[in-house]
Amino acid sequence: MCAWPWALQASNAALRSQLKESKTSPLARQSQDIEQVSAQLRAAQASLQAKDQQMASLQAKLREQDSEDAGGVDLRSLKRQLAEVEAENEDLKTELNAFDPAFFEEIEDLKHEHHELSKQAAKYERVIRDLSRQLGIPPPIS
Repeated sequence: MCAWPWALQASNAALRSQLKESKTSPLARQSQDIEQVSAQLRAAQASLQAKDQQMASLQAKLREQDSEDAGGVDLRSLKRQLAEVEAENEDLKTELNAFDPAFFEEIEDLKHEHHELSKQAAKYERVIRDLSRQLGIPPPIS
């Protein structure tokens, strides 16, 4: 028998052992790790893209809701009107601050005086009607 089959078997065994070592070597493990990380990265990118699409869709819906109200009134228009009314309110407050408390007291006094004089005028009108009736002449007040 020849020695070469045994040498061939030994050579095959050595190659198998080298192949096994190369699969478990740090370089091979790094290569596998890189492949795993790459796969995870691709999955994360796909997830990110899906979330971006979902966010764009939600933003479009939000813009749609902002632009219309249940009654069909434009929300931006209402906000603008609110800002105008608030500005006008501030202007009026500033204008009112120019009057001192004495002014408002005088207004209250005038209101009270007007009320009292109105009651007195009503009494005078009754007196005039009564006197006109006693004298038999039409009252000069209608």
